[in-house]
Amino acid sequence: MFLSSDKLAELLLDYGDVIRLGIFGHTHMDEIRLLPAKGAGRGIAIKMVASISPVHGNNPSFTVAKVGQSSALLRDYEVIAASNRSGVASKWSREYEYAQSYHEAQFSPTTVKKLIGQFENDRGAKTAVSQEYIRDYMVGNKSSALEPFWPLYVCSLENYTAKAFAACVCPAGK
Repeated sequence: MFLSSDKLAELLLDYGDVIRLGIFGHTHMDEIRLLPAKGAGRGIAIKMVASISPVHGNNPSFTVAKVGQSSALLRDYEVIAASNRSGVASKWSREYEYAQSYHEAQFSPTTVKKLIGQFENDRGAKTAVSQEYIRDYMVGNKSSALEPFWPLYVCSLENYTAKAFAACVCPAGK
């Protein structure tokens, strides 16, 4: 879970017919989430941007995004990262670009759902798309620790309540 309660997610979903994108910062990790559709909504794609502060071992980074004016969807984004955690003699360069890495030009509820589906079908984190996400998770490519917990982590990407997460991790009958 990326929130301490379901309240913010529920509030966002209550207005899911107009809210199309959520951008959250200061998580120290570069992540995606999907708040699934509720009622007339389409679901809400969530982009969690990594931090410029290296407190949790990540290299400092920032995200540059293109947002569609009328659609309020990310058309693409790129993560720019420092070459080291200290900032001393650091060089800033592109860590990755969403469209290039995930072969999707738009970051939308539909494309994020498709991406999560690919992760769900790859429980061993062996496909190129899963490996790319694992590499991008912690800026500076120090995220191999995510691999052993991949199926659990993937369950967190679109199951924001404790009940939904538990059902994903421990499906009925297993």
